[in-house]
Amino acid sequence: MPVRNSAAYLEECLDSIIHQSHKNWELIVVDDHSVDESVAIIKSYQKNYPNIFLLKNNDKGIIPALSLALSNSKGSFISRMDSDDKMPSRRLELMLQKWKETSIKKTIVTGLVEYFGENISEGYKTYENWLNHINSHSLQWQNVYRECVIASPNWIILKTDLVEMGGFENLKYPEDYHLVLEWHRHQFNIAVCEETTLFWREHPLRTSRNSENYQQEAFFKLKLSHFLEYQYKGSQLLLWGTGKKARLSAKILKTKAVDFVWMDLNPEKFPNGIQNQNIENYLNTQQHSPNKTNILLCVYPPETEKQKMESYLASLNFLLGENYWYL
Repeated sequence: MPVRNSAAYLEECLDSIIHQSHKNWELIVVDDHSVDESVAIIKSYQKNYPNIFLLKNNDKGIIPALSLALSNSKGSFISRMDSDDKMPSRRLELMLQKWKETSIKKTIVTGLVEYFGENISEGYKTYENWLNHINSHSLQWQNVYRECVIASPNWIILKTDLVEMGGFENLKYPEDYHLVLEWHRHQFNIAVCEETTLFWREHPLRTSRNSENYQQEAFFKLKLSHFLEYQYKGSQLLLWGTGKKARLSAKILKTKAVDFVWMDLNPEKFPNGIQNQNIENYLNTQQHSPNKTNILLCVYPPETEKQKMESYLASLNFLLGENYWYL
């Protein structure tokens, strides 16, 4: 668990860990140069809980903190926690039980999430519902380029599996999403506890809301690099949509010298093209074979329109997660 200036929430987080129904755990806390009372709070808990260990991050940032914690871990399983969130009391018990039921090497166990805090926005509630839906229906890898499909402080994995795939050493920010992409690349299985295993705190000081490492462009550079290296077979590439995400994706693809056909529902709106590129009608997709074509959808319409779009692609034998993906 990396910690940086989390004093306001740290006691609630630590209490949720020490009250786990599964008692055989160690907590390795890495202080990432806190200047508040975080270290003092952790030391006060250590007096009664010798299985809480405190390390100092000699480097700076979450990635070296995670690497330091992993290198000092003694357990057979690794889980991650964030210092402003809370664990339901049976989280570790449920996750270990689910892993033993699965008993497949290269398995990640995750669970459902629930945001809490003041003024949870509609955007976060939408993400919570989406994330729980795709996990409950085992749709993670089909949607891996849409959003981060496993919450960063909500998983457990066999330590040897994590170490064999490189641990945290080679990750780039946003490291939570990069880790999921690495699991995808290494073809990990995902098992899901059908209960809430993370209470995810929303507050204005969250790192993901304030660091440039977690802004949209960082995510898109990461997902498109992964797609081009491990998913894309050098076939014809179609890009659907002309909104902000599509334009950002097009910009990144151009910097990587990747040719693509840019399509939209209403190409007539762009008689001069975008970024010096012509915009074609999406109906031209039928001219492309699904065996030779990948499609990146930079549009995510309401459910009724989304179903129509997916039905159209299915009629052309394009399948989600095989030759088209949402960004």
